[in-house]
Amino acid sequence: MSRLLSTIKRKVIFAFGLCAATMVAIGVFNALSVSRMSGDVTSIYSQNTLQLAKLSNVTIALLNSRATLRRLQATRLTADVDTFAAGIRADLDTADREWASYYPAYVRGVHERKLAARLDALIRENRLYANSALAAFTAGDFDAGTASVNRGADVAAALTRVLREDVALSVQSAKTASDGSTSSASLINKLSIALVVASLLIAAALSAAILRSMLGPLEKAVRIANEIASGKLRNRITVDSDDEIGQLLQAMNEMERQLRQMIHFDPLTALPNRVLFNQRLAQATSGPTHCAHAGVMMIDMDRFKGINDTMGHAVGDDLLREAAARLASGVRPNDTVARFGGDEFAILLPDAPDRSVLEEVASAILARFDERFVLNGKEVFISCSIGIAMYPLDSLIPGDLLRYADSAMYQAKRDGGRTFRFYSEALTRNATARLALESALRSAIEREELELHYQPKVSFETSEVIGSEALLRWQKPSIGWIPPSRFIPVAEETGLISSLGKWVLREACRAAAEWNAAGAPLHVVSVNLSAKQFRSNDLVSMVRRILEETGCRPECLELEITESLLLEESDAVLAALSAFRSLGVSIAIDDFGTGYSSLSYLARFPIDTLKIDKSFVHGITTDERRTELVKAIISIGHCLGLRIVAEGVETIDQAKFLAANGCEIAQGFLYGKPLPKPEMASLPRRLAVGLC
Repeated sequence: MSRLLSTIKRKVIFAFGLCAATMVAIGVFNALSVSRMSGDVTSIYSQNTLQLAKLSNVTIALLNSRATLRRLQATRLTADVDTFAAGIRADLDTADREWASYYPAYVRGVHERKLAARLDALIRENRLYANSALAAFTAGDFDAGTASVNRGADVAAALTRVLREDVALSVQSAKTASDGSTSSASLINKLSIALVVASLLIAAALSAAILRSMLGPLEKAVRIANEIASGKLRNRITVDSDDEIGQLLQAMNEMERQLRQMIHFDPLTALPNRVLFNQRLAQATSGPTHCAHAGVMMIDMDRFKGINDTMGHAVGDDLLREAAARLASGVRPNDTVARFGGDEFAILLPDAPDRSVLEEVASAILARFDERFVLNGKEVFISCSIGIAMYPLDSLIPGDLLRYADSAMYQAKRDGGRTFRFYSEALTRNATARLALESALRSAIEREELELHYQPKVSFETSEVIGSEALLRWQKPSIGWIPPSRFIPVAEETGLISSLGKWVLREACRAAAEWNAAGAPLHVVSVNLSAKQFRSNDLVSMVRRILEETGCRPECLELEITESLLLEESDAVLAALSAFRSLGVSIAIDDFGTGYSSLSYLARFPIDTLKIDKSFVHGITTDERRTELVKAIISIGHCLGLRIVAEGVETIDQAKFLAANGCEIAQGFLYGKPLPKPEMASLPRRLAVGLC
């Protein structure tokens, strides 16, 4: 019995020992398997984390460069280009560098190589569009730069899609590796169901924990990166780890905040920009909480360009910031003040039931702008022009409201500035008519609808015609004669004045060459130059070239400019006038006394002739103050050695007064209206009007 018990005991001990040994062996093997699986997954986790970090660096650098280009597209300021160009290039270089280090380290399989090839091509194409846009912005061609930025949008979208595929492939690789480790562990289940089940539970729990810690942040990073790339900045990023992915998400969180600020706010004034303004306008007019009535104002500062040109762009920026502060202080708490770009601002006024509310706000803004601005230690006075459109009276469509307010603002400018105007349908009709006039004017030269008429200038001393002023006339077959007061302002606004001015100068020089043929008395033809023409870089060379082409002698040509051009006291203006003096072309000041006259420029600039404006001449026999003013102008001109021409001479009494007070030359209907070239050529040399 004792031997049997001993045998049973030994067998039981052996069985338990064998079982224990087996369990220990299987447990050790299982533990090693689980450890191996954990190590594999952890290795994949680390590799994918580094891989994502590389891709994220590429993405962030590209997004930074594109966001800055979008900013330059919105502000259209040369100063911003100079400030941010280096940063854009640095971001593009960072993207290239990070991509170059990613490619050899992480691209393995066939599918990965295909994705990498697509990414490589898209990154290069994105760099091409970015360089093209930056070059255009640097050259000041913002329209071309905007076109390049817009063409690069498709490349950015394609980059986002390919990056999404690449990250998804990495996640799938992690899952596949985890499944392989789990499969290895399942072999142990055949040896011991209980231990294998326990091992599988441990492995599953460990796998789930690791995968949750790895895949959750990875998928969140992919989702947030996609939202940032597509501009959908609606969600805040929650960071709940301190590892590499957590740090990446923190960087993305900060990037989202900066992008939101850049996309919706003006960097110079911190006001809402056009994007945010349009969103609020859409909500106010058609959103679920839209207003019954609202107003839209467009505001443009008068003569802002003069501040930039004379005091510099930095001072101009200070003025814009101060103007933004005054606009914000002049509106109601619920109103939105935005800067659209340059010196253009917009205001959205919800709950504006009638015109009186809008008139009150507009008047308050004008009053705030009447206060002095102190810029760089100097007092400056700058006014503004305001255009107003009303919802729903003028339109239900946000885009139309902005366009109508803009039309009203330009009408306020045409009315002299420092005022506000409400939109009316007549403005649209006038704008349509101006557009049609512009279109017709562009083809007027080709269709030979333009011609020059010449008004004679007569010497008081000899009663001889000593010259004439060339005046542009336009006869459109379907309309008839179109007065210069209608088409000249359109030409100046649209830039057509340069091509028209060149045509006028060439035709006038041809006439002067004919009338001053060998042996003929000198006949000087005067041609008006606009300020825009005079500021052209090639004006002097153009005049010299036309003189040579037409055979006109320089002394037969006189160029008339306004005194406002000389008030700029620009070195470029002085250089151009000096060049004309060297050529032998004379310079006349047209409409003298009607602008902001300054006697200093008469001494500084090489001027030959003063033309007394007809508004002074008309009153010299009835208004004592005008009489004395004309006497003073003649006296000043003589003291400076200048010829004096009186415009608008229409009566004998006016002519007698001017002649008696030393005026040399008369021009006006008393001597003849503007005549076509053939009639001017046949005009008698002497035009006696009975002064004796």
